[in-house]
Amino acid sequence: MWAVETTDISAAEIATDAARKIRNPDLRNRVRAARSELEANHERYGSEVIGDGCRQMRAADYGLTEVTDDEMRWVYDNHMSKPTGGARDHYDRLVASATFELCSYCQYGHAKTLDHFVPQSIIGGLAVEPWNLVPACHQCNHKLGDYVATESTTELFHPFFESVESRWLYARVIEKGSGALEFFAAPAADLEEDERARISNQFKTLGLAFLFSSVSGKDIAEARESLRGTPPRPDDEEAEREAREADPRIVAGHSAEVASALLAETAAIAFRVDANSRRGVVYEALAGSAWFCSLGA
Repeated sequence: MWAVETTDISAAEIATDAARKIRNPDLRNRVRAARSELEANHERYGSEVIGDGCRQMRAADYGLTEVTDDEMRWVYDNHMSKPTGGARDHYDRLVASATFELCSYCQYGHAKTLDHFVPQSIIGGLAVEPWNLVPACHQCNHKLGDYVATESTTELFHPFFESVESRWLYARVIEKGSGALEFFAAPAADLEEDERARISNQFKTLGLAFLFSSVSGKDIAEARESLRGTPPRPDDEEAEREAREADPRIVAGHSAEVASALLAETAAIAFRVDANSRRGVVYEALAGSAWFCSLGA
């Protein structure tokens, strides 16, 4: 649901560099001979992703005359993802294309791997297709596995071709103990029904509610410390004195109202960079919790 810019790497380049280290001369020559078909598949892939979606793709449509699907999977495993492979530089370039070096699916985990958007176990002819290789964290890559959509509402958003610009990520504060956050997807009402369903499905499939909640404890602690470490503004000093006299439930010298405003300000900054910033959602939820901004903090 977050966009990632594509690179200018071509499938033919990957095949050329991978072939240099293939010891079997017959396979090496056949991989080189498949370059024109790989480029044709590249163009077909782009049109199908934008059109009917990946669930419509068939292995037969991406078959290669010179090389079998299993051989292309072998080329990816041994000459692209392997550190000593001939096409490893292309693998690293694709990983480095990740936005802020973060996973294209969750925007939290560090992007260290490439996920086959259309599983290579399903279509081996796309094993080294650069548009099919999405920078991802290990956790999301593992969770997706051989995921294939069965209908339009379960299609995942392809980071290279689609993004959701409007807000869909929110959280509410669990007001007990030290506090916690519950994340949920609430796609904007002006989106198409299928798009809203896809957002909710992807949020659930990737387990983002659990992931984001599990790491939010540190965010809450940092938010609390940010309030404690921020002195009242000069123009707020009089209001602060009055607030302390009127209500002892204040955060390190701040009234609950001022604490809320400071948290909301931090959220607004995060949302300028990303409308669905996890950090922005955290601070927005905390700012809206009178409990956190007074007794809860």
